[in-house]
Order: sequence, then C-alpha cells, then structure tokens
Amino acid sequence: MRFPLCITSVAIVFASCHTVLRPVQTTATYYSVDHTLPADSLIQQFIQPYHDSLARSLNNVIAVSSIEMPKGKPESLLGNFLADLLLEMARKYNNDSTDISILNYGGIRLPSLPAGPITTGMVYELMPFDNYLVVMRLKGKRIEQLFHTIAADGGWPVAGASFVIKDGRATQIFIQHEPLDTLREYTVALSDYLADGGDNLLFLREENRKNLGIFIRDIIIEYMHEQTLQNKLLSATLDKRISQ
Repeated sequence: MRFPLCITSVAIVFASCHTVLRPVQTTATYYSVDHTLPADSLIQQFIQPYHDSLARSLNNVIAVSSIEMPKGKPESLLGNFLADLLLEMARKYNNDSTDISILNYGGIRLPSLPAGPITTGMVYELMPFDNYLVVMRLKGKRIEQLFHTIAADGGWPVAGASFVIKDGRATQIFIQHEPLDTLREYTVALSDYLADGGDNLLFLREENRKNLGIFIRDIIIEYMHEQTLQNKLLSATLDKRISQ
C-alpha cells in the first residue's frame, strides 16, 4: 500500500522591518511512503521501546485451549464458547439476572482459535472492535423477532437459548430450557453495536439498555485469565442450541 505524503516547506522573506510578517514563497515535495523509502534510524530508535513493550503484551499467553475451535453456522465451537463466556460474565457484572447472550457472527474476526496457547494478541485479532457489553430487558415477543432475524442469517452465537431454523425463521424457541413466553421479559447480553441496531436489528434501537462500560474483548481476556488461574483449559461443545 502506498501512502502519498506531502511535505511543504515555507520560506519566509521579510519584506520590511514591520511587525506583520507573511510567507511570500512556498514549495512542496511529494514522497511515496512504502517499502522503498529508507528507514529513519532516529525514528526507529525512538519507537523501538514502545514496539518491544507492545509485542511483549500481545505475545503474552493468557490461556490454553484443549481443542481447535472453528467458527461456523448455525452453531460452532467458537461461537458457543464465546456466547457461553459472555453469558457467564454478564451474570457476573449484572447480578446474575441475565437469561440470554448473543454475538453477531460478523463480529468474530478469526476463522478459528487454535488448540494450544492463546495470546492476548489472538484475542485482539478475534475481537478487534471496541464494543461494549450491554444488557437489555426485552419482551418475549421482541426475543422472537430477534431470533427470526438470527435465523434468517443462518444462525449467530447464542447462549441460554435454543431454537430450530425452519424456512428461514426461528421455531421451537426455548429460553433456559423453558418454552419462550412472549408475554414475559427476559434479560439479554449483547454488544452496544447490536443494541444500536447493527446487523439489521434496528428494532432494538427503541429499547432501553444498560451499558456495563466494559469492552467485550476485555471480558474475553478476563475470562481466559480466570480459567488459567483455576488450572482449566479452554473448551466448548456443540449441543444443537441452533439446528436446522
């Protein structure tokens, strides 16, 4: 990738000894910032400590996964792992009252997490966006509409709920192993991106929400740290929470 850079130099010529000074001549030179441009040793020396510090942080191993967890639809090991941890952490930060968690499929930016060591850098690649964790109280009818949208897209990561996709719509919807009650309210954990109507969820924009003020990426890192402190390996299972 080439980045055109314009360096402008200004030559100031003093027309007189008066106090009002104005440039009377300017020149400009264009440089292409790419691999052909020689490195500036002074700048390299200046940024090297920051580069080394960042590399140490991103290469830090925070957990170990017992299996490779790929991403996929209608459910997947990676999707179930992330949705389950989001539900658990939302309950931790929202007084154990959360029923369901949802992540948008496109927000997961790695095709899989490998078996073996997991670094902080991998989590940043997995979830690069600064999305906050939000909880919403939604009527069962709205949950049904939400799951219809997810079903129409082939399935997203969910936890605390299950349904069957038939003809592009959600059927046989269960919340916490109970049939969906369209008259009661449920608490849903999701990102502020979805709560603000992202990925065709515009009907959520009118609903009240509580932003917990924590990035979902940081919650993932925190959860992985906790698993490591408990000498647990990361893992997930397929349980047909979304089937076709």
